[in-house]
Amino acid sequence: MSNTVISPAVSTEPPAASGAAWATAVFLALWFALMLLLGARGDFVRPAGAPPFPILLGATVPLILFFREAPDADAVENTGPR
Repeated sequence: MSNTVISPAVSTEPPAASGAAWATAVFLALWFALMLLLGARGDFVRPAGAPPFPILLGATVPLILFFREAPDADAVENTGPR
């Protein structure tokens, strides 16, 4: 009886990011920069008692766009880290 263990070949290089991953990263970076710029300019400041709709839009628009572009629920479920 042999106790030999054969381990699979291990790649030391990380997998290359797909075009969609780069597009998502660029979109999120631009969105973050835009929100940072608008916040620094004071565009999110509202009078006392007024609902904070600009903050709501800044937080939800990327999510709405993401779920609108997803072709089906399987695509959304499979977007986690690999």
